[in-house]
Formats: sequence, C-alpha cells, structure tokens
Amino acid sequence: MIELVAMKFQMENTEDVASLDSNLATHTKETGDIESVVEKLQEAITLSCNKSFKIRENAKKMIMQKSVPWWTEELTMKRKKLNALRRHYQRMKNNDELREQRKNRYYEEKTTYQATIKREKLKSWKEYCNLTQCANPWNAVYKLASNKTERSQMMTTLQKPDG
Repeated sequence: MIELVAMKFQMENTEDVASLDSNLATHTKETGDIESVVEKLQEAITLSCNKSFKIRENAKKMIMQKSVPWWTEELTMKRKKLNALRRHYQRMKNNDELREQRKNRYYEEKTTYQATIKREKLKSWKEYCNLTQCANPWNAVYKLASNKTERSQMMTTLQKPDG
C-alpha cells in the first residue's frame, strides 16, 4: 500500500512545485481528510528516502558499539541518574531548602560517578597493558630504551689461551 501511495505522488518533473500542490489539493478534496493525506505523503517520502539512500549494513553495530573501551552499562545508568538529579536540582526555584538538598545530592552522586569513571579507566588500562605484554613486540624495545629492565651483565673482553 505504501508503494502505491508513493507512486500516486510521483511526478515526471520534480521541479514542478505547482503540479505537486495541485496533486495534494486534489487528494485532499477526494478524501476530505487532510491528516490522512499528510500521513500518506509522509509515508511516501520515507519510502522514497529508504529506497534511494544507501543504508550501511553495520550501522546498528556502530551505534551499539562503545565509543571508549572502558565504558560500561553501570556508567550509562549512573550518567542517566546524574542527569535526572541535575535536572531536578536546576528546576527547583521556589523552595530554597529543597533546592539545597537536591543540590547536595546531585554533587554527591557526581562525585561517585567521577570516581567510577576513574576506576573503570584504570581497570581498562591495566587490562590493556596485561594483554599487550604478550602480543606487542615493542614492549621489550620500550623497556630496554627506558632502562626499565634488568640488563644482563656486560661481557668483558675474552682472552683466548693463545694470547
């Protein structure tokens, strides 16, 4: 049905705005309900956009993927809660006592949120360092260059028995 609606509004010359206006006026007079005509037009526009625009296959995966490796569901929930507390605090304008209570609660929650972020970042960094120790061949080079490893004793000159 949506494709029929899209074909109904399709025109040969897309630059002809007057004919589009007359088509819409005709459809409105025929049905007598402007809301249904607008809904059908919106469906036709959406359908034509979906058919003409390329939609990447992994678009959903990209949206669901975390932007940073240390982000967790706990942080998402804490952020939402913190934003709600901030809104409650900022919207309270009449009652100064209640505003102060909400302000204190917001700042307490903000402190715990920031501490959680810091903890998750550190945890993620430690995991990364542990994983790359075996997989990254440049770790040994870095450690040698920065004098972080114990070097074996330098070999002294060898003297052969014949001199």
